[in-house]
Amino acid sequence: MLSENTPLISVIVPVYNVSVYLRKCIESIRNSTYINLEIILVDDGSTDDSGNICDHYEKIDDRITVIYKKNGGLSSARNAGLDIATGLYISFIDSDDYISDKMFEAMLGKALDMDADIVQCGVFRVDEYGNLYKKSCVKECCLRNESVIESFFTASQIPVMLCNKLFKKQLISSTRMVEGKNNEDNMFMIDILCKIKCFVSIEDAFYYYLNRSDSIMNKTFSEKKLDSIFAYNYVLNRTNEFAPSFVPYVNYWRCMNSFYLYYDIWKSNVIDKNKYYQIVEKEFQDTYPYVRKLKYIKYKDRIRLMIFNISRINAVKLYHSCLKNRL
Repeated sequence: MLSENTPLISVIVPVYNVSVYLRKCIESIRNSTYINLEIILVDDGSTDDSGNICDHYEKIDDRITVIYKKNGGLSSARNAGLDIATGLYISFIDSDDYISDKMFEAMLGKALDMDADIVQCGVFRVDEYGNLYKKSCVKECCLRNESVIESFFTASQIPVMLCNKLFKKQLISSTRMVEGKNNEDNMFMIDILCKIKCFVSIEDAFYYYLNRSDSIMNKTFSEKKLDSIFAYNYVLNRTNEFAPSFVPYVNYWRCMNSFYLYYDIWKSNVIDKNKYYQIVEKEFQDTYPYVRKLKYIKYKDRIRLMIFNISRINAVKLYHSCLKNRL
């Protein structure tokens, strides 16, 4: 059992107009069996009752600190929390999600036992009614040195999601997230990847990710979704710097991303679809000539991209039909 004298964990919670969900999130952190926490609530210019909720919890729990700032987005709020965090370990929790009371105790225990820079756990995905609809488990493993980079690109053992991870502060203390763009998790992980000496995964799912219907990632299409192109090109440039042999994998991701973006545009009601099609088209044309030659593409992706290369609309219609048949 971990004691109060074990390392302080700084828990950074960006808050923006989430009054409906915020109490559940904060209570789940406060109820953690690991109590040596510094809970940093960063109100990113909320216009609902979120600020009052933060103030209430700051008054009743001396582990909680509230920061108020102008709206700058998720990365900006996380960076503000990082700037004042004093813990030896860092956790990022989104304010509409919640956690198991055993999460920090289990993950810190692994971090200390293995001297891990990062520990990640599995994730439960829940809907707005609290119904569990998917459990995403990660394979139990301990990766060290070069195998961390290889597994990130080739084995999908290191998902880019930040909220199911516990970070050693020393690893990320000099790194800040790219602000003003979505897909910030991708860019942050690639920035710290080459510094990771030990990465540990545990199969248990301790994090509850809320799939909100009004989330930007769940909307059929918005211009902000094009940030994924920026993010993957950011990942491409960083990969070129420290692991150029893995660039083909990044191009594979870029190519698949262009397919999914095209599909999102096609099924949306956005005005001037051709404007967005042209942006996505360029990304596909830049990557497919390289990707089509790769041997390690998943079979279904290879077929999907081959059809897409011949006929954009027929490919997305076929994909749409497959999704409907799964329901």
